[in-house]
Amino acid sequence: MKKILIILSAIIFVLLLAFGIYYFLGNGKGALTDFFQDNTFGSFFDVDPQSRNDFLTTPDSTQTETRPPGPYIATLLRQISFEPVSGYTFYATTSTSTQTIVTEDDQEVIKESIATTTAIRFQERVTGHIYDVFEFIQSPEKVSNITEQKIYSTLFSNNKNQFLFQKPAFNNEQIQSTFAALSFSTSTGAEMTKNIISNTITDFIFNKSSNSLIYSVKQAGVSLIYTANMDRTNEKLVTTLPFNEFIIDTINKNEVLITTKASRSIPGYSYTLNTTNGVLTKILGNINGLLVKVSPDKKYYLYSQSETTRPGVRAYVSSDKTISIVSIDTIPSEKCVFSLKNTAEIYCFGSLSYKAAQYPDDWYKGKVFNIESLYKIDLANNIVTPIYNFEIDDLTLDAMNIQLTNNDEFIIFQNKYDLTLWSLDLSRLSNDLN
Repeated sequence: MKKILIILSAIIFVLLLAFGIYYFLGNGKGALTDFFQDNTFGSFFDVDPQSRNDFLTTPDSTQTETRPPGPYIATLLRQISFEPVSGYTFYATTSTSTQTIVTEDDQEVIKESIATTTAIRFQERVTGHIYDVFEFIQSPEKVSNITEQKIYSTLFSNNKNQFLFQKPAFNNEQIQSTFAALSFSTSTGAEMTKNIISNTITDFIFNKSSNSLIYSVKQAGVSLIYTANMDRTNEKLVTTLPFNEFIIDTINKNEVLITTKASRSIPGYSYTLNTTNGVLTKILGNINGLLVKVSPDKKYYLYSQSETTRPGVRAYVSSDKTISIVSIDTIPSEKCVFSLKNTAEIYCFGSLSYKAAQYPDDWYKGKVFNIESLYKIDLANNIVTPIYNFEIDDLTLDAMNIQLTNNDEFIIFQNKYDLTLWSLDLSRLSNDLN
């Protein structure tokens, strides 16, 4: 044993001597410094590496459509962001194009035409940078490179340059909410003014119809429901609820939906709340795993309840109080959005059969992901129509955070797998089907 230790000691001495010669006399000092300064491996919250949204290289495309030569034409299914996003909005933009035409008397005339298209704005989760995506340009356009790291969520107001973002604070023990406004100057570029409006409120939602924030302040087992402007000015108390665990969703300009947080093992209850007069009305209750979506006119409800290994989906028509079983699996509050053209119709991401699990608990915990398609459900007669199958693009998407643009032109959503943003051109899809 003693002989072995002597041999090992000798080997270690030789190695240390060789390293010292390499470090001080060779290039070892520089090489070692380069290694520790090398940043190529990165991390999830690095802000120095180039964002894939900046298109330094062409992103890998998984889409099957072939683009003809000439001006950029967006694909039917389009990936809007190539990094996780914290929130997004959309707005209408106009562009002018010119065309030279020859009249009957051989005179050249320049004709101008104005087109209105939809632009999508999002905030990048890691860096906080703001981007715009246009229908006629392939790459996202950076609006602001002002860095705000680790954005948790973002709500845009009806003014695309005003928004509320949330990020961890106080050693990640709290969520800090900040109102931000962008302004632009030809000399200084984009500038952002910021005002922290809360370190405790986490359930802000924005009602586009009333252009107002809605949120709760929890105190000693009760919840005070408020409305306010986007910067939390003009705050008004709506009502006080005798419970704390619930989610808020918009219904129309004057009403929101209050649903107790869903679990397979706990009965759930859902209410409509009039934010003008504070009237609270129960609509559904004593249903385990209850999750609900209500049409703006309150005539149609789509809700799910926990069953043995899947969510059971039901359609409720309030005018005649009929309930019918819907033939797909979905999570209505997270994966469905009512049509802006027909309140009896609702678009849902779902599947004919979800993977066996405890719903909705396992989905919220990230224990289960499902391969989904897009469906349209006519709640007036319970007809389910397949709209788009993402497997034709060889994509696995688990949709969340869904919005429809004006006149049901586009449906926009995030992929729960990686929080990237996508859009599907419903108007083109409808024309192709007809």
